[in-house]
Amino acid sequence: MIPEHRDKQQVNLTSGSLLARNTIWNLAGQVAPLLAALVAFPLLIKYMGTERFGVLTLIWIVIGYFGLFDLGLRRALTKLIAEKLGSGMEGEIPPLVWTSLLVMFLVGSVASLAMLLLVPWLVHSVLKIPAELQQRSEEHTSELQSHSFISYAVFCLKKKNT
Repeated sequence: MIPEHRDKQQVNLTSGSLLARNTIWNLAGQVAPLLAALVAFPLLIKYMGTERFGVLTLIWIVIGYFGLFDLGLRRALTKLIAEKLGSGMEGEIPPLVWTSLLVMFLVGSVASLAMLLLVPWLVHSVLKIPAELQQRSEEHTSELQSHSFISYAVFCLKKKNT
């Protein structure tokens, strides 16, 4: 049986006003990037030019596809955390989070290494990026990969200090 104070807490978490407020925040989180893009895209195209903006768009597409490689971990982790919170087993959450982060890092590292090896071929042969943008495209891809490893290093340092 769930203790009586847990029942009251669960009722509060699903109250109509809280649910409505969280739904509005969720929708705002979906709409805000769209509005920002409507403002930013014309400016980016104006100042970068269509060819450079096209390269940027290709990079964004690749980054978006890498989101598929989380292997369903985000949804599974959300479900497991909700179950643990609902069961009063909050102490079991940190190992779940750290394990999923480690798995995502390993998958991301393999994908990053694959991109590092494939970028020259993609830039020169597959995507047919204009010659004047090829070197910059390769450099930016390397910068993105180095940022991901820097982010992981910060993540490890933070974990070590907690």
